[in-house]
Amino acid sequence: MRRGIVILVILMLVVAGIIYFSNKNSTTEYNLTEKFGISGNVVSSGIYNEYQNYTELLWEFNKAYVESKAEGKKVYLIFGDNKEINLANYEEVLLGKINLFVGSTNSNLNIKKEEYVVNFIKPEGNNVRFSINSKLYEFKLKPDEKVYLIIKEV
Repeated sequence: MRRGIVILVILMLVVAGIIYFSNKNSTTEYNLTEKFGISGNVVSSGIYNEYQNYTELLWEFNKAYVESKAEGKKVYLIFGDNKEINLANYEEVLLGKINLFVGSTNSNLNIKKEEYVVNFIKPEGNNVRFSINSKLYEFKLKPDEKVYLIIKEV
């Protein structure tokens, strides 16, 4: 009985190791200054393939978004290839105002919501150029190379 449990635990560890290392190889992390020539406020970056599970990337973007909102900063998710780059972020939109009169005091409340906004950038050949808050980001891609960046800006 104990021998069966030990064998089952070992098999589970082997399967978990195989899954872990196969997922590690699906996204290639690069040193940003070497690969993209970008330094600064880049939280994460890498190369991905079309069959990859994007759940981890979206969790990472969401985590950076929540952290940056507390710091008063914005987070941008940049992804795509040499045909089209998507620049995504959340924008705060003012829906309206409410004026409250309590006694002789007047208070104004702003009604806001956040919208997911995506802008599309057409690379010039394999050269990608875009700016966020007047800071220029520029890098080159290989043909059919798919890239992602998570950038935190003020």
